[in-house]
Amino acid sequence: MAKKRKAVTTGNKLLDAWKPPEGAGHPVGCVATTFTFSPVFFEEECLGRFLQMQSDAIEDGPLYLIEREEKLADVRCVSVMVDAYHCKGNRSLRWDLLPARVLQAILHAKISILHWQHLIRVIVASANLTEDGYRRNQEIFGVVDYAEDHDSPLSFLDEITGFLADAANVTGGRGAENSPVHLRWLNFLDGIFDASRNWGSVDFQPGKKEPRVFAVLTGFGRPSALEQVQSMWPEGTPPKDAIVTSPFFDPPGVPNQPARSLWQILRQRGETTVTYNLTAEEVPGEEALYVHAPKEIWHAKPGRGTAITYLSRISETPGDEETVVRPVHFKSIWFNGNDWVGHLIGSSNFTTKGLGLGKSQNLEANLFYLVSRSGNSKAANQLRKGAPEGDPITNGDLRWKPQPVEGEDEADPDAVPLPAAFGTAIYKHKGESGAVEFQIAGEPPKGWQIFVQQDTDEILFDAQSWFSQGQPAVFEIEWGKPLPPSGFEVGWPGALGRAWWPVNVDRPSSLPPPDELKDLPLEALIRVLTSARPLHVILGPYLKRQQRGKAGGDNGPYDPHKRVDTSAFLLQKTYRVSAALAGLRNKLERPVPSEDALDWRLTGPVGVAAVSNAITKEAQSAEERAFLLTELALELRRVKPKSAPGCLNEGAIKEKLNQAIEEIRNKAFEHASKAPLSLKTYIQSAFQEG
Repeated sequence: MAKKRKAVTTGNKLLDAWKPPEGAGHPVGCVATTFTFSPVFFEEECLGRFLQMQSDAIEDGPLYLIEREEKLADVRCVSVMVDAYHCKGNRSLRWDLLPARVLQAILHAKISILHWQHLIRVIVASANLTEDGYRRNQEIFGVVDYAEDHDSPLSFLDEITGFLADAANVTGGRGAENSPVHLRWLNFLDGIFDASRNWGSVDFQPGKKEPRVFAVLTGFGRPSALEQVQSMWPEGTPPKDAIVTSPFFDPPGVPNQPARSLWQILRQRGETTVTYNLTAEEVPGEEALYVHAPKEIWHAKPGRGTAITYLSRISETPGDEETVVRPVHFKSIWFNGNDWVGHLIGSSNFTTKGLGLGKSQNLEANLFYLVSRSGNSKAANQLRKGAPEGDPITNGDLRWKPQPVEGEDEADPDAVPLPAAFGTAIYKHKGESGAVEFQIAGEPPKGWQIFVQQDTDEILFDAQSWFSQGQPAVFEIEWGKPLPPSGFEVGWPGALGRAWWPVNVDRPSSLPPPDELKDLPLEALIRVLTSARPLHVILGPYLKRQQRGKAGGDNGPYDPHKRVDTSAFLLQKTYRVSAALAGLRNKLERPVPSEDALDWRLTGPVGVAAVSNAITKEAQSAEERAFLLTELALELRRVKPKSAPGCLNEGAIKEKLNQAIEEIRNKAFEHASKAPLSLKTYIQSAFQEG
């Protein structure tokens, strides 16, 4: 069977790219990078689509928390790396938040890698993970998919994952490489590598028919984006035309290095053109335009008469919606050669740092598409349509007025990033409460303080306490509140404000389940395990009954304390519990993306341990407990684990299952000590068979 060509896809709605296509299978995990960030938007909109959430955070309340808990517990990793200037906000600790602290530059790349069981999707975009980026601004993005029947280039995927692995090194201080959040990020990338080896091709097929796509990444000493484009250009002669679209440029007053560098990689003889797509506005009361760019881009062209610069105006009120402003956040450079056309899209503004032209390079990510007109005219035309076309600016009276960059695509001078000396903050569950482990690497600002909550003056820890303890590289503070913190504010004398120190969890099992999932009765667990419907849907009626019970009403059939006629009770319960155990076995046989996901299935609120505890608590006699626990152990022995790319192997799952079986066996024998001889004999023989 021939492989399906699936090198690149693009679309109009970026959020749609987060939805799994048909046949993608269960989610395994995802990682993403962004400059500005909205935790709420990411979780409810992006992550909600990736996980196929059915409930709504606002309308469904507890049911949303239950569904989120279940689905995030069953993935390997969800992690977002955000530039330190914008890495803040309350969130669920079910997913990680990493601050990127780039020396004299910023993390500006917008990469998302989404992994389902049968598909890996790479999204490279100009849009930040915010409401404006995904719903308001004019943005551009590209998608590269990997699956068993696709032949997307593995070299592209390896470049992206290598870049993300390098980026992890700027997320913490010394020792951060051993932190659990760092390891989760890297282990996810390793899983992407392992799963994809049979899902793509080593290189592009020879010839001109198929489009090509490359990763153009800057930072960590890589060549500039324009140098990389030049090295990838397939023709013997350089491109003859370029179209630049960017909302931001270098400040005026000095020669424009990006414009000069662009002219250097274009054809040096014959007619050569560079067109700048710009936003502009009328000068009130005059026949003139404010052009949002520095005049230096106009003067950067070579002195020969065949080198021509054009200006075009693109609208921020597109279509008929003249009252709706859609800011231009689109970044691209389109190249035209004798036969080949190329399009560079992604996060890089037309700036020195954005294109990686200076010593201080932003971490940027772009896609570079290449298509031959003679080999695939249809694809070439589609690629050309991807570059916006503006209205030519012919007005001679131009006022050059660049837009301010701060806060949108460059570091906001008023924002306070977390200093590099503050490493990781990790929440751990200890006994009945928790603790936060803080790492200090290097020399923090003098007089620093950690505040308990946002916008309060309650101090959790400070420099004086740190000095009194001997300035430990790692210190731990107990956290007695029921909910773990998602972060702390950090302040110090002279700071313009407070920085945000995000907290991550050592492992998901340290997080308490929602109150609605604690100590579920056996009847509720039976309903959950015997139904194919999602957990939050099944528990909806139960939660309503619980609410009525708190208000003085009837708890309904889920109430374990409500006595009923128990004649033939064991036989009836056995039938129903057996069906539930069969459902539990089916869930355990599904591929497991990580050890933490397996722990959720074994020790989570609707897992093996929960069923075992409910049986122990609610059984009417020691004999009944022993018998039902034995049935549970036998069902676990029948589990035949399945694996999938990027998931745990069968041996690792079996090892954990055997540990669970041994614990249940000990419980069963304990309760069987007072059972009739016939039941003791049955239990002993049942365990001996294994």
